[in-house]
Amino acid sequence: METDLGEEVTYDVAQYIKFEMPVLTSFVEKLREEEEREVSKLTIKYSALKSMISQQLEHVSESAEGV
Repeated sequence: METDLGEEVTYDVAQYIKFEMPVLTSFVEKLREEEEREVSKLTIKYSALKSMISQQLEHVSESAEGV
């Protein structure tokens, strides 16, 4: 498929051309919600990892001071 500008459109994009704007808007909203959930999960995961690393560094630092 080609757009009015003569640029080639990939199949991934072309499959959405047939939908009306309200449906496309709904798709975008669902993708945003999914993205927010994924960002939230990653933020929680990496906060927990950061906390574990900080605790380990404190433990190593305390052990080094005692030597």
